[in-house]
Amino acid sequence: MKRVGILLAALILVGGSVFAAYAVDAPVVVTAKANQKITIETNTATVDFGAIDPGTPTTINGAVTVTVRSNKPYNVSYSATDFVAGTWSFPVSNMEFNGPGSGGNWAAFSNSGSLLAGEARGTKSYTYDYRLTIPWDVDPDNPYSATITYTAVQI
Repeated sequence: MKRVGILLAALILVGGSVFAAYAVDAPVVVTAKANQKITIETNTATVDFGAIDPGTPTTINGAVTVTVRSNKPYNVSYSATDFVAGTWSFPVSNMEFNGPGSGGNWAAFSNSGSLLAGEARGTKSYTYDYRLTIPWDVDPDNPYSATITYTAVQI
């Protein structure tokens, strides 16, 4: 009986090893590198003050939102043209902005300026209020326009 038990145990061990699986690994290392990338966009292409009285500051709250996406820190600046209607013009400094980069106060636009320096990477949106005062000495028969161009540069 002892032999039958040993034989049975041997058969179980041999039988069990017949069903044993063998495994090997083949690892694959996957690598990637992000390209340096930055984008900037505004929520609108036009801000229209409509017809306003000369000498009266007129405000548009939330006039423009600038969104920057960058995978490196960046600076934001702007360039601006003066207001023009045919041969008539007046300085862009008659328009002010309030928002990031203005120190919490109204700041007059100039033909170029710096808004934000050393901003962190990622996606950020900046909303600006605009305030315009049209001078008394301009022609009222033509609409005036100026262009504000926002620029983001990785640092």
